[in-house]
Amino acid sequence: MNNSNFLSRIYTYQKERFPLTLLVWTTLAVVLSSLAVIAKSHPPLSNYWLEIVLALTAGLIFMFNVRVLDERKDLIFDTLHHKDRPIQRGIISLNELFILNILLLFILFGISAFSSFYAFFYLLIALVYSMIAGLDFFLGEKIRKMFFLYNFLCLIQLFFFQIHLYALMTPKINFLHPLLYVHFIFVVTNAGIIEIGRKLKVKSSEGSGNDTYSSRMGKNKSAAFFISVILITFAIFSYLWFNLSENNWLLISGGIFFIIAISSTLHYLRSESINAQKIVEITGIIYYLALHLLIALTLII
Repeated sequence: MNNSNFLSRIYTYQKERFPLTLLVWTTLAVVLSSLAVIAKSHPPLSNYWLEIVLALTAGLIFMFNVRVLDERKDLIFDTLHHKDRPIQRGIISLNELFILNILLLFILFGISAFSSFYAFFYLLIALVYSMIAGLDFFLGEKIRKMFFLYNFLCLIQLFFFQIHLYALMTPKINFLHPLLYVHFIFVVTNAGIIEIGRKLKVKSSEGSGNDTYSSRMGKNKSAAFFISVILITFAIFSYLWFNLSENNWLLISGGIFFIIAISSTLHYLRSESINAQKIVEITGIIYYLALHLLIALTLII
C-alpha cells in the first residue's frame, strides 16, 4: 500500500468522520475545565502544560478508538442507510482503521503509564467499557431499538474516560471533592448538547435510517428535549461558577451563549430550511465550547 495514498485517504476520512480541527478545540476545552475543578486555587497554567498536552492527546486517541469501534458495529446499518460515508465509498477499509487505532492505543497506554498507575487503571476501565459498547452491550438489536437508552449508555464512555483525564492531571483523584461529581455530570450533559444538536434535522435532511432525534421524537419534542438539556447544562455551569469564581462577567457571558443556543433552537423549530438545521448544530458546538472555556477561565480570573 502506498503510504502517501494512505495519508491522503486517512485525511479524507478524518475530515468527514473525525474532524480534528473541531475535536482539538472541544477536547482542549474539556481538559481545561477539568483542570479548573481539580487544581489548587488559581495556579499558573504553565505549571500544568505537560499535563494539558498529555490529556489532550489522550482524549483525541480515545475518541478515535470510539469512532473506529462505532464504524465496526454500524457497518451493516451504514451500508444500507449511509452509502456516502468513507468506508462505504471504499475510501478506506475497516482493517486499515483498526491497524491505525491499535498503533494509537499503544501511545495512549504509554501516556497513561508515564503519568501514574491510577491513570493507567482508569484508562483500562474506560477501554473495557468502550469495547462492551462496541459490541452493543452484548444485546445486539434489542438494545439498538431502545434509541434513547442506547445513546445514553454510549455517552457514558465519556464519563469513564473523564475519570482518566482527572488522573492524568493529578496523581490521586480526591473522590471526596464535592465539585468532582458536579463536573462529571456537566461533562456528560454538555457532550449531549453536541450529540443531540447534530441529530436535529429538517424533513428534507432525514435519511432512511431513522437514527436522529427528530425522526424518533418529531421536531417539536426533539427541540423541547434539546432545550431541556441546554437548561440543565447551564444550571450546572452556574453552580460550578458559584463555587469557583466571583467574577460576574463569566456568568453573564455564559448567559449570553445560553440565550443564543435557545434562540437558535426556537428558530429551528419554526423553520424547515437547511440553514436552520445547521445553525442549531453550530450554536450547540459554540455553547459547548463557551461553557467549558468559561469554567477554565476561573483559573486565571
